[in-house]
This record gives sequence, structure tokens and C-alpha cells, in this order.
Amino acid sequence: MDKDACQDAFVTGLVALMQQQHQILLPLLSCYAARLSSDYLADHLLRLLPDHASRLGSFSALLSLLFRHCAPSDEAVQLVRAQLDVFGQKSGDRYTRHAWQLYRIGITASQGAWYAIVAEIMHGLQPLVTSEAFAMWLSVLEEFAIAEQNVTLQQVDERKHVRLLTKLKGIQTLISVSSIQTGFVSLRMQWLYAVKHLATMLASFRQQQHAASGFKISKMLIDHASRLRHLAHQYDLAIVKMKHMDADMKAQLIVYKLSALLLTFLCQVIAKASYDDPSFFPMRPMLLQTMVTDWRDGQQPFQQLCIHLMQQAEQWDDTRPVEEMVDAMQTFCSRALCLPCPLPFSFFKMKRATAPPQSHVAAV
Repeated sequence: MDKDACQDAFVTGLVALMQQQHQILLPLLSCYAARLSSDYLADHLLRLLPDHASRLGSFSALLSLLFRHCAPSDEAVQLVRAQLDVFGQKSGDRYTRHAWQLYRIGITASQGAWYAIVAEIMHGLQPLVTSEAFAMWLSVLEEFAIAEQNVTLQQVDERKHVRLLTKLKGIQTLISVSSIQTGFVSLRMQWLYAVKHLATMLASFRQQQHAASGFKISKMLIDHASRLRHLAHQYDLAIVKMKHMDADMKAQLIVYKLSALLLTFLCQVIAKASYDDPSFFPMRPMLLQTMVTDWRDGQQPFQQLCIHLMQQAEQWDDTRPVEEMVDAMQTFCSRALCLPCPLPFSFFKMKRATAPPQSHVAAV
């Protein structure tokens, strides 16, 4: 199906979904949306939102398509926030209706990394909650959203994730938080710290003035490669230990694991190439070629960033200048540290229940 036919099919299906007021057509529309440009989708969906702010099914469906297939630009975030205020009849900093539907919209927004919307929703729902445990859970989601939003603003602070992890462990006695939540946040914190530290070392590597300091930084890179390899092993253990995770969470953990392995290999390449001895240059592992082949059609920004770095690494040999390798690694680190981490649906599942009952939300 070409682009024009796909666009016509999407518009026709969307009209049918709006008329029928249920989401049975949503998976099909999502397949069409994946083939369309995000600019077209955002413009089309945002124009429809005001007319459906009073209709539960169609309003949630439009936001679901928007969150999953469009990037959260400042203009789009402002428009969505305004329509959510109308949908939830927001008064001050709290919503007054459709609390349960807003919570589910917040879950969908987190899967698309629309964290400004997630923080807004979770903060506005907390005054409506009668359960102390659920209020603390909403607070955790709000803090995670704020931490990831700071990542997009190039204000990476892993201490926010440390406080979040501490709070998450503290509410385990109130709600059935599983290893999925604590493990996911812990791995995210470790990955941010590892890549941020690597970026600092690479900057020092470029500023080296003499051979002695270059040798010292090379040793630091090799040591950091060991830490990255250990982090990849932690992802492996998490994949095995975390029960009841969905396919999206497993795929996401695998992507971050492979990124840690890729950085491990490239740290070793840069460190050993700096000795100007070709015999130290390691053989390119089969991992690189396998990852590029499997991720060729990757849709996520972080996946695409990894693919680009791997394609560059495939061209590296013992004649490649070390400065060029360092520049490529620095570019990867700076861009990766600006990308938020989406929350898979498994993150919202508890041990005994997938979510608190609707009776915990005060009726308005």
C-alpha cells in the first residue's frame, strides 16, 4: 500500500472509529499511522481533539494514536494539556471528573514518553484519591515523569532516580510493587550514570596533552568498559528475573543491554587504538553485524541512534584516526542522554492486581 492509499485508509478508519465510539479499530489505525509522517498525524489528530473532548471513547483513542506515533513538541503538549483540562474539568491543580480515564490516558502517554502530560495528569489526580497507597503510587509516577522530562531538557541528574527508587521501595508495604518497577528504575539510573561518566571521560580524552595522561585515560576507558559489560549482564539478569513482563518491556531491556555491549566494545577500541599499535586493535565482533541487521527497521529514536553508531563502527579499522572515533562516541552519548525512556505497560502491573480498583478514586 502506497502512502496516499495508506493515508486515505487511515482517515476512513478514523471516521468510523469516531462514529462507533469504541476502540476496536485502534490496532488497525495504529498500523496505518506507523506508515504516515508524524507531522501529518499530529496536525490531523490535534484538530479533532476539541470536537471530541466530551466523548470518552473517541477522545482516548485520538490521544492513544497521538502519544504512540508522534513526538511531544511544545505546541502539541500545550494543545493536549488544554484539552485535558476541558475533559477532566480541571479546577486549580486538580481534575474533577473522568479520573479513571485520565489515569489510563496517563499510562498511554508514558508509553510514548509524553512525560510533561504524564506529570500533569498524575499531579492532578492525587487530590481525588482516597487510598493513601494509590496516592503514593501516583506521586512515584509523577516524579519519574519529571525526572525523564529533565532528561529531554539536557538536565540529567541520576540522583532524582535514586530518590525515586528509594520512594518506590518505601511503598512496597502499602502496595504490591514487584521487581519490575524497582528493577526498571534501577537499571535506568545505572545506564544514565554509566553513559554520563563515559561522556566525561571522552571529553578528557580529547583534551589530553601528553602520552602519560593519554595512557591513564585509556586505562580508565578499559575499566569503564568492564562496568558497561557488567551493566549489560544486569540487563540479562533482569530479563530472566522479572516475571510477567510484556513483549515491549523485554524488547526495551534488550535494546539497552545491546547498547551497553556496543559501548563496551567501542571503549576498548578507542583505548587500545590510542597505543598506535595495530596488534591491540580487536576483531570486530559478530554482534555489530547482527544488531544492525535485526534493527534495520527500528522505529524508536534510541534504536535509530544505536544503528547509526554501529554503522560508523563497522567502518573503523586500525587506520581510522582515534579522534574520529572519540567524536562519534561523544555525539552518541550527548544525544542518548537527551532521550527519555518510555514506560512499558508492564511497569503499571502489581503483584496482586494490575491497578487499584475504581472505587479508590473519589466520585465527583
